[in-house]
Amino acid sequence: MPCQAGNRDADCGQRGGIAKAMSTNPQSIEGFSVALIRPALTVDGAAELLGVSRTHVINLIKGRVKGVPKLPVVQLGSTYRIRRETFERWLKQCETGDAA
Repeated sequence: MPCQAGNRDADCGQRGGIAKAMSTNPQSIEGFSVALIRPALTVDGAAELLGVSRTHVINLIKGRVKGVPKLPVVQLGSTYRIRRETFERWLKQCETGDAA
């Protein structure tokens, strides 16, 4: 059934559609469809990966967390995007204790 307002069973990119894509897509990486992996993270996405609040990620971006290097971002107006490779490099820097 096509994606329509009020159609909870439609594959509209909602949870059901994502779960279906992850279980049936032969090109998946550790359960994530290749099509679902975006090159940049949102603040909420970074917060989820780190297991912290959105506010804490904003504090990391603004350099307000003592002893932790500032999280580099791309700012688009009032929106932040974090490049995945930059995020991974920053995370490794935090792991090794090379705080800037």
